[in-house]
Amino acid sequence: MASGVKTSDECVQAFERLKKDKCSKFCLFKLNQKLSEVVLDTEAPCNKKDNKFNCYKAFLKNLPEKECRYGAFEYGGRQDHEGKAVSKLLFVSWAPATAGMRQKMVHASSLSAVKDKLNVNDVLQVTELDELDEDVVCDKLRIKLDKEHCEKMKREHPFEEEEYHQEQQLQA
Repeated sequence: MASGVKTSDECVQAFERLKKDKCSKFCLFKLNQKLSEVVLDTEAPCNKKDNKFNCYKAFLKNLPEKECRYGAFEYGGRQDHEGKAVSKLLFVSWAPATAGMRQKMVHASSLSAVKDKLNVNDVLQVTELDELDEDVVCDKLRIKLDKEHCEKMKREHPFEEEEYHQEQQLQA
């Protein structure tokens, strides 16, 4: 079922910056107040001190508790059990159970149009943060991480929550 909701050009541009230019940590897109257009909510630009390992946590921290979002994230900063670097672009449809029923319905019925506009094939559809647990995501992506490497990265790059909550917030 198509909703007739449009995806803004600003969303496409932000997604392209993330995908091709690698100058964003992640992007979040949301329905505007009238539920008539998908607009850019947050684009977290990269800077020199950023590391891909912590960008995943920042992405999760920026998902709202009671609102739907579409999100894109470069899953990297890790290596698999064979020592190869892991880098995969993830597209997430976030529809928490606590979001309003109308918003969830429009969000779900707009997913196909958003995917088409952004040229996205695979989507992780999730309703709670447990479904975005790193082990669950890796299982869905068929990635077997090197756990020792991940623990080392956690020690070397502790997550500083304040740093990631000061991302560029854009209003619809």
